[in-house]
Amino acid sequence: VREKDGLARSSRNQYLNAEERKQATVLRKALLKGAEMTRGGETSATRVVLAVREMISQAPLARIDYVELVDAGNLQPIEVISPNSLL
Repeated sequence: VREKDGLARSSRNQYLNAEERKQATVLRKALLKGAEMTRGGETSATRVVLAVREMISQAPLARIDYVELVDAGNLQPIEVISPNSLL
């Protein structure tokens, strides 16, 4: 369940100030961008990962632990996107 701004409805999110809340939506937006790229025909995992990382890094409060495209069957990183890929 999501709020109108796209942030997940969570009791923890009530503690965010206005700027933190605004920046917290970047993760969902970045994942949607990655999905849009793959639906648009992008097959390079590297290009999608770089685009997602770039979008997240635009939020000064964001810290990236990892961004990876993996095979859904074994969770191993992939280079070419397939229908069995997870971001």
